[in-house]
Amino acid sequence: LLENKALDQFSYTYTDVANKMLRSTKKSIFSILNHNDHFNSRKLDFNQSFSQQGYSESSYHVIWGVNAAHVANDLKFTLSEIYKTLKPGGSIILSETVRARGNQMIQQEFLLNTLEDYWNVKLDKDIRPCHGFMVWQDWVKALEVIGFREVTTIPDMRIVENQYDNCYVALVRGIK
Repeated sequence: LLENKALDQFSYTYTDVANKMLRSTKKSIFSILNHNDHFNSRKLDFNQSFSQQGYSESSYHVIWGVNAAHVANDLKFTLSEIYKTLKPGGSIILSETVRARGNQMIQQEFLLNTLEDYWNVKLDKDIRPCHGFMVWQDWVKALEVIGFREVTTIPDMRIVENQYDNCYVALVRGIK
């Protein structure tokens, strides 16, 4: 249904907790398109209530996060806020660094472990058994626990993990 519509028939909201990132993204979009009529930038702290920050429930078709959700202080809370903000049938798409089989720490984490926001998070035996990057199966389980359906990974990590022992990036998608 949506694939036949032109890009300018939609509105896009990009978020960050940092004003500097919002300004730089706005500048980049303008340099590519020479306008930003359909793009809005808004601050979002995903550790706080989305509705209290002005994001209405059931208001977005897609919420896409890139290497961010793994530092949510309370992952269950953040994923629940995303779920509430999506329209019925809407999708969450998370592009996340994932740990390899066996939940072993990866080299990027040696530095990241020095950052308090990376390791000082609420652990949950069901969906977040460790801080930092998670194994792909935990992402799938986390989305399913929140209520997302048809949760998949791109690439299909079941296949990838049998061919490679060091694939560290995956998209995880679920539908409300």
